[in-house]
Amino acid sequence: MKPWRRLPVLLLCVSVNAAQASHDLFFSFTTRQPIVQVSVNGGAAVPFVVDTGATIHLVDEEVARQARVTGTSNLQMHGGGQAGVQAHIAESLTMTVGDLTWAEQRAAIVPLGYPKRSTSQDCSARRS
Repeated sequence: MKPWRRLPVLLLCVSVNAAQASHDLFFSFTTRQPIVQVSVNGGAAVPFVVDTGATIHLVDEEVARQARVTGTSNLQMHGGGQAGVQAHIAESLTMTVGDLTWAEQRAAIVPLGYPKRSTSQDCSARRS
């Protein structure tokens, strides 16, 4: 697997069901966060940060535009600090990582500025 050459600034929430079969996920770990290649609604695969504690996916507005995803409701989102960002909520997304697909996903479309930098160094993990 070739190293990725873009900054992973998108966020993928992953929930695990113990009844599901195990799957291997290949990820980059250069930024000290697991990064996987995700396709949104069948679009080109782009790097996402995997955050098992997140409550919603974050999708950069340019990635959403290319995948023909539009948000409906507007809201102000805040992270761990005091800064906020205007977001649009998109419903019923399909997100694919390799042979795994999550349907009916919800995401916040935000201006993250994807892509900006390069990353490399691939790893793999087992998702079960």
